[in-house]
Amino acid sequence: MAINRVYRTKTLRLYVGTGRVSGDAVVIGTTIRGVCLNDADANGIATVDLGSECAVYRKSVLASTDDGSPIVASAVAFGDALYLNLSTRTISKDASGTTKFGVALGTVNEDGGYATGTQLAAGATGDCDILILPAS
Repeated sequence: MAINRVYRTKTLRLYVGTGRVSGDAVVIGTTIRGVCLNDADANGIATVDLGSECAVYRKSVLASTDDGSPIVASAVAFGDALYLNLSTRTISKDASGTTKFGVALGTVNEDGGYATGTQLAAGATGDCDILILPAS
């Protein structure tokens, strides 16, 4: 088994915004879709049913929207769609000529260390938890 798998789940506690109630359909970022299983708390967090089992892995991510030469730096934030460049094996926000890989869950420190609430510095590489969505 891959040692970088964080967990497998059908539900995640995610920020959905205040006022969301059980049964509401939600979209987090532009990619994560689901249904609230409970009312959002005062911080806008609710348990979201993702519809099918998904896996979360910690992977190295390049903070870029173009991983060519030169690299076009772009910070990675929670909910950002991430893509895999099949020739370089780089995961980044670069959607051109790549394969959709997953969604950033949380962010990383500028020094590349994992931490919630901070961003990966533009152009840097660091670890990030990634929700791997089922093929659609």
